[in-house]
Formats: sequence, C-alpha cells, structure tokens
Amino acid sequence: MKSRVILSAKQGLTLVEVLVVMGIFVLLVASSLPIYGKLQSQSELDSAVTGVISTTRFARMRSMAGTNNLVSGVRIQSSPPAYIIWEGSIATPIRTVVLSNSISISSSLPGGDISFSKGLGNPNPVGGGTITLTH
Repeated sequence: MKSRVILSAKQGLTLVEVLVVMGIFVLLVASSLPIYGKLQSQSELDSAVTGVISTTRFARMRSMAGTNNLVSGVRIQSSPPAYIIWEGSIATPIRTVVLSNSISISSSLPGGDISFSKGLGNPNPVGGGTITLTH
C-alpha cells in the first residue's frame, strides 16, 4: 500500500499578525498628524500673505490706470481680521476679504491705510510701513 503525505499550505493571517500590522499603521498615522497640521496652518498663512500682496498690487494698478478717475488703496483691519480695497477720497470699499479667525493681521501704517497716487501709483504714506500676518 502506498502512503500519501498530505502537505497543507497555511492560508490567511493569524490574529497576532493582523494586530501587529494594525499597530504599525496606527503609529504611522499618529506620527504624521502633527506634520499635516503644521503644513495646513502654514499653507493657510501663505495664502493670506499672497492675497494681501496681490490686493495691494491691484489697488496700485487701479490708481496708476486712473480707474473711475479715483485713487485706490488698501485698509488693514485687525478685528475681524480683514483687508479692504477701496477707492476715492472717502475710501469707498470695493472688496473686503475676511481672513480666518486663526490668522491675525496688523499694520504699522497710519490708520491701517495705504493709498496710491493717481497716475503714478506712488504709495502714501511715503516710506510705507509693515503689514504683519501671524498664525
């Protein structure tokens, strides 16, 4: 009589193997969360800075082009955090951009305003000031 040897192949994973893989996955996710939060925070701040710069350039271009035959400018508002593009001698708002409450904005400009002369686009106050955004 012939004897048969039956070899059985192991199929599937044991509970211990599954738990080890899940533990490694949890550690990887937990270690990446702080990095993701910082990246998101920095991205939000970078976006706000880009917005202020482009709005200031837009106001200057409006003044240089003499749009509506008026001067244009930008006002920095700290509460709620926002910047406003305006035109005319009474600073009529054209567009207001409200920032996230997690971003603060401040300015060393007198009254928080910078205006640009019609035609030339020279800033007033001359010498400027600083606009600071923080997270």
